Amino acid sequence: MIAFVAIAASSCKLDAPVYPIAEKPPEVVKPDTTTIPDAGPDSFYTVPIGALNTIVFKIDDGENVTLTEPTADITPNNGSATTGYTMVLADQVSPEVTFKLNFSAARAGEFADDLLWLIYKDFRLTDDSSGKVKAVIVRKDTNGYLVKGYFRILATNDNDGTLHTVIGSFNVSK
Repeated sequence: MIAFVAIAASSCKLDAPVYPIAEKPPEVVKPDTTTIPDAGPDSFYTVPIGALNTIVFKIDDGENVTLTEPTADITPNNGSATTGYTMVLADQVSPEVTFKLNFSAARAGEFADDLLWLIYKDFRLTDDSSGKVKAVIVRKDTNGYLVKGYFRILATNDNDGTLHTVIGSFNVSK
């Protein structure tokens, strides 16, 4: 009987361990909490930041125009946008205004603008990317975003070729 137990025990073979299939962890959006001090308007950025969810701008030394339903889109730096990308947009019916401002960054700092497109009154303004954007807050997390800052851009009126300075600020949250 001892021989039988020894034969039975020696003929058992252990299987290789089976581990669970590795699951990809859920993607976590890391909040960007970068800010820079906001000293308020200065001699270059002269239009103060408006109330939450506004864009305020003026053309040359004209009146301040306030857009009250802006949106923003922040693309973090990744394979398709190496520096990140921020876009601030607004369409308004009265007065009729179409506004689009882009800059290649997804963080606070001062940057060259990539695009301003503005239709307002008899202005149809586009720029040559020679302006500046000062973003004091660019923050995106799983709950939304906050984009706050200033811009100053020299733009051409496509209707007649004249140059105009567009100065403004943005304060957009979702």
